[in-house]
Amino acid sequence: MANHHATLTSLFDGIADAIRSASPVTEQIKADAFPAYVRMIGYDGEIPATPSNLNSCSWDFIRWASDEGIADLLWSVGDRKAVEVGDFGSSQEAYKIPGGTFYCYILGFDHNSALEGTNRTHFEFGFTALSGGVHIAFTGGDYGLGYTDPVGYGYPIMNNSATNSGGWESCIMRTKNLNSEEPSRSFMSALPSDLKNQVKTVTKYTDNVGGGSNVESNVTATTDKFFLLNMMEIIGGDGNSSNSYEPQKTAQYQYYRNGNDKIRNRSDSTGDPCKIILRSPYRGNNKSFCRLNETALPGYHNANYCLGISPAFCV
Repeated sequence: MANHHATLTSLFDGIADAIRSASPVTEQIKADAFPAYVRMIGYDGEIPATPSNLNSCSWDFIRWASDEGIADLLWSVGDRKAVEVGDFGSSQEAYKIPGGTFYCYILGFDHNSALEGTNRTHFEFGFTALSGGVHIAFTGGDYGLGYTDPVGYGYPIMNNSATNSGGWESCIMRTKNLNSEEPSRSFMSALPSDLKNQVKTVTKYTDNVGGGSNVESNVTATTDKFFLLNMMEIIGGDGNSSNSYEPQKTAQYQYYRNGNDKIRNRSDSTGDPCKIILRSPYRGNNKSFCRLNETALPGYHNANYCLGISPAFCV
């Protein structure tokens, strides 16, 4: 039986009463989260009534908690938050990626912070429900199709042709589809402003040369708002497919270290599993990027093929 300390219990009760009198907090406050709740008294925005419920919190509040370094006191890896995502991808009705309410989830807190930055809560898409539901990657009617001619931007492809030259840094998935508002059908353009306004940049290491090589100096940093995971961040290794030096600069996310499922189903056909593309160029040729197949086994796919995408970001 744990020891009962009357003075500490009285002190905690007194602090809890003070917090409630200065804010709309209505939930029971756990002792190990007291530092977070005490700091809330100084928050300038609207404090949620149940701060430990991630989905009830605004993105502004989540950003503030990350800035303060207290996000991990309030929430847990795997907690989810709803996001209204608009249609994106192809402008053709049959091929577009349909929008809707999807749920991003916490991958980790201050993940790989020595290299990627501190005070960051890492998220990834997505699920179809706040609890349970289907683990999805975004797909449209052009899933599995390859484009042999340039088709513009916004499509769920890594490049407009079968090349991994320039790696993650230069691919159109990064420069146009995920991190630019300019293509009206980009993923970024499909997100609500309240989320986009709070996203932080993060430093990510990837092979940014490509070309089918496996050279240590190819693994360099980019600064991203939205990104795809690399092989190491999901499976905990290079999968015999990505640059074998990427794991020296990246780390498996806690969400996947905890044993959570890596398999995704299509967002436009949730009963069907899908392949997902990753940001790592395939080290065995100059045409492909790494991917996980329908059973989450590593492999590679030509850069101009439409596969599922699971964008990630930090707040």
